[in-house]
Formats: sequence, structure tokens, C-alpha cells
Amino acid sequence: MICPTDKKFGGGVVDDRFQKLLQNQLTEIDDDSITSLKEFAFRGNTQLISISLPNLTTVPQYAFYSLSNLVNINLPKVYSVSGQYAFSSCTKLTFVYMPSLRTSTSREFRDCTRLVTAHLPKITTLSGEMFYGCSSLVNLIIDDKAQIASSATSTFTNSPFKGAGGTVYTNYENVASYPSYSYWGAAGMNVTFLSIQEHLVDLQTLGVDITNYYEIVDELPTSDISTTKVYLIETATAGTYAQHYYNGTAWSTNLPDIIL
Repeated sequence: MICPTDKKFGGGVVDDRFQKLLQNQLTEIDDDSITSLKEFAFRGNTQLISISLPNLTTVPQYAFYSLSNLVNINLPKVYSVSGQYAFSSCTKLTFVYMPSLRTSTSREFRDCTRLVTAHLPKITTLSGEMFYGCSSLVNLIIDDKAQIASSATSTFTNSPFKGAGGTVYTNYENVASYPSYSYWGAAGMNVTFLSIQEHLVDLQTLGVDITNYYEIVDELPTSDISTTKVYLIETATAGTYAQHYYNGTAWSTNLPDIIL
């Protein structure tokens, strides 16, 4: 078996975790000392449930291929997927958040059949077959415009984005122009484009961390004993910044009764 990293989990020696990995017994990895992985690092491991590598920056080919029980990945600094099939066939993944990912190669999430939501705020290009076979994928959150790499839109083959329909949440200024950008409007594509800033509650319900998309500018106590305070929110709407109010559950443009 190939050692996942030259550091063997950062210690310079084969520690207990590596022995468990060799025996396909390790269920969780949380290691901030790992900054790189070898190709095929964890391929086919059937016991791993959670992986947290806070300082990993690049994912090589097949690194997390076919981890059939993986449900959680935390890779906040990964900015590049340098090889194909990196997360392919991780059939229990339902949500992916990679805040730094910008570049991809091909087939990154192919056949992740339970993947529902992918939050890739900085991605610039969606590679060929990136979400091929992701039959449950209905939500993408991409802050700015992202190109589709293939004119055949194989990126979304056998997914709702080329079937019943998928939704792209993006910054408000991109909504109108997205359908004519790259291949998003190609034949067979079925995509709805919505503003992130106008659907914060919906995104929060999906499990998206929305804290980067609004700013609390004030807090007001309310006369409703069930709501102790209301937050004055600045959110971008229709090209301008409007004041909204948040009571911990929903946003509104109507200010409730407050205690002065």
C-alpha cells in the first residue's frame, strides 16, 4: 500500500493511525501537519467516515476515490485538484464545502450519487465530468461566474442539471448574465440562477455557512418576548444594499416593534 504522505501522518514514523489505515480500520483522520498527499492516498478505504486536513493545499488523482462510507470532508485550504477522480464514487457524501478551491482537472465528484449540495465559492472552471452521475445534485453555490469546460456539458451528465433541474446560487450581479455565459445555456441544461443574498435562509437550511454573505450592523431589542433581539442586516439586493431585519429565523424588510 502507498503511504498517504511522506510524513506518514506527520510524525516521521509509522504511528498507530497508519497501522489502522493499512488494516482498513481507521474511521477518522484529523491532522493539521499534512500539507500534501500522494496519488491514490486513501483510495478504496471503506472505513473512513471523516477526513479533516486543514493545511492540505492540493488533492492529487484518486486521493479519496471510492471512500464508500465518507460523510464529512474538511479541506479549507485546498485550492487545486491536480488529478482526476479525486473524490469520485464517495457515495455517502451529501454536502461538500471547499472554500478555497479554484482549479480542477476532471471527474472530481463523478458518481457521488448522494451529493445534494456543493458549495464552491471560488471555483473558476467546472471540469469535464466533474459532477457526472451525481444523480442527487440539485444545488451549487458559486460566488462568481464559473466556466463549464466542455461544450458537450459532460460536467453534469446524468445529473439533475441535465434533467429535472438544478439551482446555482451566485452573487446578485451574476444572475441575469449567467444563462448566456460559457455553456450554462447549452441544449439539455436545466438550471435556475438565484441570488445568494436574497436566499440566505434557504441556503442556511441547506447547511451552507452564510456568515460571509451578510454583515450585522446593529442589534435591536424587541417587544416580542419570543424574540429577544432583531439584527439589522446589510445584504446586496438588486445591485444595491438594502436594510433587512433578521429575528434568528427569517429576514424581513419590515421592522418589528422594538423597545426603545
